[in-house]
Amino acid sequence: MNPGPEAPSPSVPPFAGRDRLVCTRCGGVTPLDAAGLLDGVRARAAARGVLVEAHSLTVYGRCWLCRASRVRA
Repeated sequence: MNPGPEAPSPSVPPFAGRDRLVCTRCGGVTPLDAAGLLDGVRARAAARGVLVEAHSLTVYGRCWLCRASRVRA
């Protein structure tokens, strides 16, 4: 379904472009440089006729401190 040029576009979320790693144990957040990954995403989107206007990437896992800790939370 093509909404046409008159259709309103969704607003860009305030966190768009702020790629990050989030620890599932302590909740720590570390910035993530995903530029290389996003180049591939943009190319694949363009191949399907989509122009990427914004993105948000959050990767979840355990940080090195939590993995090193023997104390259970």
